[in-house]
Amino acid sequence: MKWKIAIHAAPDYSSRPAGGFSLLELLLVVAVGAVLILAGLGAYRLVSENNNTNQATRLLATLKQQVQQAYQGQASYGTGNLVDDLTALRALPTDLGTSGTGNTMVAKAMFGPITITGNNTTFSIGLTNVPKGACVRLGQQFTPQNANDFVSLQVATQSYNQASSITQTALLASCNNQAASNTMTWTFQ
Repeated sequence: MKWKIAIHAAPDYSSRPAGGFSLLELLLVVAVGAVLILAGLGAYRLVSENNNTNQATRLLATLKQQVQQAYQGQASYGTGNLVDDLTALRALPTDLGTSGTGNTMVAKAMFGPITITGNNTTFSIGLTNVPKGACVRLGQQFTPQNANDFVSLQVATQSYNQASSITQTALLASCNNQAASNTMTWTFQ
């Protein structure tokens, strides 16, 4: 029996491309990464706005209660700025700081300046730079249907009073489409 030994030449690796990703594979990975980042940013904005809306709801309820307690037994709320009085009485929530001349307040990580003014038998709390989604949600928090001390709500140029039915549809029409341009003012007794 004869044995044949075959000797094969070693493969020539110098002519084969080096291992790694092709340009198409690399572009695909970059595109998927970009989509994930954009989705994450969108979710972050939504969560951030929801958190700000929840904070604003709590803050408005607290401010309303603090004003009513501070002026309990008084003949009126006075006229003009109430921020200085509330500051002197230490009746403002701790997450607020005064800005400007003392007639407005800015809440940390919220939409914009807050004003509190008296008008004899009523007082108003105003909030500025409110995005449309938050405007609709905040508008539904204090209404004639769920706050017996409600007098009125002004959203941009639309006014709602005690006889108004403040619905989501009405607020969608009242709140401006721009990102953060709505001004809202609640008036309470």
